[in-house]
Amino acid sequence: MNIAVYKTNVGSKEVAKPIISAIQHQIGECEVSFDLEDRDNVLRVESMNTTIDESALEDIFKKHGYRIEPLP
Repeated sequence: MNIAVYKTNVGSKEVAKPIISAIQHQIGECEVSFDLEDRDNVLRVESMNTTIDESALEDIFKKHGYRIEPLP
């Protein structure tokens, strides 16, 4: 299983929904979730079969006007 966790500047569910759809379309079979209650507005992406392409995620966020930063 591949897991990636990122700090984001996404602040609402309305903004998160289209980003989640775009990530699922790009990566395929994966679980995507935001923790918007966390101060870092954490994005978590889990994929069983596919490597998570960080540059593709960054592109998705840029297209939507937001940014991500990997968390350790």
